[in-house]
Amino acid sequence: TGARNYNPGANFVYNGVSPQNTGDGYPTALTGSLTVNNSAGVTLVAAARTITTGSLNLVQGAFTINSGGVNRLSLGSSTTAATSTIKVTQGTITGVLQGTNLYNVEYIGNSKSTDGELSGAGVRDMTLNLNGGQILTLDANRTVPGTLTLTRGLIATNNFTLNVSSATSGSISGGSSEIGRAHV
Repeated sequence: TGARNYNPGANFVYNGVSPQNTGDGYPTALTGSLTVNNSAGVTLVAAARTITTGSLNLVQGAFTINSGGVNRLSLGSSTTAATSTIKVTQGTITGVLQGTNLYNVEYIGNSKSTDGELSGAGVRDMTLNLNGGQILTLDANRTVPGTLTLTRGLIATNNFTLNVSSATSGSISGGSSEIGRAHV
């Protein structure tokens, strides 16, 4: 019946098979991690939240944020250096990340498509570290303003373009075929 206040340095794991909400005790500025591992999905509730220096781990299921409403999510605590990372294993983000603070995105594991994790104005660097022979498929034209690191895996453009606009800028584009391969 009282207010719940959780430690902002904690590691929050939403794990299950029924839909879950983050609840009103979730910190406004998380420095730990938030893991979504629920096939039925997790919804951010209780106003604006920021993952300042921690990580958002999308293991399984959709993490739903309200792009323009009260329940929105931003990442990072600086506009000059990325302080947070979204690690995508099999989960997705529904909605658009808010703010311009910088964050990185890392793709891990098996084949998947890009999603809302690359939609925020603060996305900086992207790392592809999939299992050997696995494919990251673009879902739209995407831009990586910083560094694109291809550790392992393939990129399928799916008739979209991946722009890399760091100091060593370039772009990856093509038809629906796989066009990028990196070996460890």
